[in-house]
Amino acid sequence: MRLASAHLLALVAFVFALYCCFGFLLGLSGNLRYGFKFDLKAFEFAAIYMMFIGPFALILMLVYFALLRASKVAIIILFVLSIALSLAFLFRTGIINGNVYLFIGVVWAGVTAALAHHLVYAVLRPRVIKESVSHA
Repeated sequence: MRLASAHLLALVAFVFALYCCFGFLLGLSGNLRYGFKFDLKAFEFAAIYMMFIGPFALILMLVYFALLRASKVAIIILFVLSIALSLAFLFRTGIINGNVYLFIGVVWAGVTAALAHHLVYAVLRPRVIKESVSHA
């Protein structure tokens, strides 16, 4: 039961983090140089992003999780990627056009949600207890 609840709570953390990241992406208008404006109505449209992009992010996260199982290396890789992508997203230059900028934001949302999933699973890491079997 503990293994199932750890997976379920980690999945809830993934969905919640992905929803919040999409809401942040849609609510952010402009970059930090021109002022930070945040529109709370963007969270209504985040559900639409979740319907179209969410399944692909979930599949990629599950593949990554199956390969590395929330190890320290997996969490460090996700943390570094999340920071790098957030810096690329927040400090947009004239080199990056609108489609690439949106793509960076969507990938950042997926990586950050995967990081949240891995952190929750690492904290709740269920222990597999082997039962001793008597062959008498």
